[in-house]
Amino acid sequence: MAAASHTGVPAAFPLSEDLASEERFKSFVAEIRAYLGELRREMVAEAADDSTLWDDQRLHRFLRNWERQENARRLLQYMLAFLKHLPTCEELRKEPVDPYAQFREFVAAEVGQLRQGDVLDFAMREYLCRNHVAEGRHAFYRAHVLNVIREFEAAQWKDPLPGPEGMAEALRRLQGLCYFWYQVRGRDVRRMRRHDLYAFILAGHLLRLLNGRK
Repeated sequence: MAAASHTGVPAAFPLSEDLASEERFKSFVAEIRAYLGELRREMVAEAADDSTLWDDQRLHRFLRNWERQENARRLLQYMLAFLKHLPTCEELRKEPVDPYAQFREFVAAEVGQLRQGDVLDFAMREYLCRNHVAEGRHAFYRAHVLNVIREFEAAQWKDPLPGPEGMAEALRRLQGLCYFWYQVRGRDVRRMRRHDLYAFILAGHLLRLLNGRK
């Protein structure tokens, strides 16, 4: 029997919001657009801040954070674009660039961050603290977190399915990643990063649109 996956999302997850209401849908999209603008303004302001010396350590930290923020921005921007239209396989054959392939790259970059030292250390500390893990159980749960990360990485190595099917696969993987951070944060939605919240809900809506084609 195959081992159970730790990267799926329970049906009762509290962020499984239905954006069927046109009014709610419009306000949600407007909220995300405002957030994207806020992200860019924060990064530009930090780049212009000369109140302290820009030593190598600060420059490295800024560039690393800029890269992460930009990937999160692109991820959400592509998802907003897909809300207007999800290309079919026939349409993709006529395009010079496959937007689904680009989207998969953004998801892969989010997964890749899990192996970066500061992210991995934070995930470990936060998981143990927020889930009130007893000291004697730390080694077990550290191994659990690493196992989840390996599952995400293994999924990345598989050849992607073509067209909309591959897009659906990437959306489910993204939702699994958001759920992983929800677990890390002690299953407290209020402690999740806003781009994880937005990405999870948008992914669910796009999956419903893709399923509606069948």
